[in-house]
Amino acid sequence: MDDLIWEESASSRHRLKYNNIPTFWCKCYTRPACKVEIIDKKDGKHFLSEKYEWLPLEITLFDSIELESANKFIEWTRSTDKENLILEKYDPAGTITETWHLINSQVLVNEFISTNKENEYYIKLQLKFEYAIKSI
Repeated sequence: MDDLIWEESASSRHRLKYNNIPTFWCKCYTRPACKVEIIDKKDGKHFLSEKYEWLPLEITLFDSIELESANKFIEWTRSTDKENLILEKYDPAGTITETWHLINSQVLVNEFISTNKENEYYIKLQLKFEYAIKSI
């Protein structure tokens, strides 16, 4: 009998790193987005300025990769500390296609959801961060 090969769906090809250690697979997340506000200042001179505000990021985590790091990450979600996180996106061949560095991330909302299956749960997070850097 052939061995079964487990293959992730394309929607779950995202990985979260905490302290530079792979921690969880992400089922879904919204990409980091920025709201830009153009400010028109007139005090003797006319010039335009921009104000950037990073919008909160929503992530659903579903499978821990490295247990010790995952436990530390869960502890962090319950604290008010700020940490740098990394989100990686993979193509079907397993190559990283996109990386987001979330600088000074802080958890706004965390929700643990258990499913009908034994020992299966999801973690829904809403993160606020100072800024994000995208690398390919």
